[in-house]
Amino acid sequence: IADQVGDNVGDCAGMAADLFETYVVTIVAAMVLGGLIFPNFPQAVFLPLILASLAILASIIATFFVKLPKNQSIISALYRGLIIAAVISAIGFFVVTFQVAPILKLSPISLYLPALVGLILAFFIFLITDFFTSKKYSPVKSIVQASQSGHGTNIIAGLSVGMKATILPVILISIGI
Repeated sequence: IADQVGDNVGDCAGMAADLFETYVVTIVAAMVLGGLIFPNFPQAVFLPLILASLAILASIIATFFVKLPKNQSIISALYRGLIIAAVISAIGFFVVTFQVAPILKLSPISLYLPALVGLILAFFIFLITDFFTSKKYSPVKSIVQASQSGHGTNIIAGLSVGMKATILPVILISIGI
């Protein structure tokens, strides 16, 4: 049992480290781009940090709204938290981008719109993830059905659904860019 607990803790820590690394690399890349695009305005380097900080703060605030009342699914509580975090982030992004844009000699909407698109994409990716991983929808049901005939069909169906699950996020991110 201790070995399995250790494996689970290690897996969770590894996953958290991977997510953190991705988050940091994304922020650093945005900071580098800000420095390259606006060499005369060193403040541009800090905008990604400020927006990320606002999003983290919004997420922390939203956790207080993720409650599970009786007769309600877990996913609805997660949706509530996501929506609240997105709304708080959108308001914070609006305030910050409208303060920073004049310094960078840009229109405020040219900074706010990409941040808003990112929030909207995150919401749609959450919906897609829910669709492909919830037992209520056909992708998981098809894996369950394929599992009835053996291990091989289970693996093939799982790989197939996993590959299909990546198409919509890639298309949405491409449109967003």
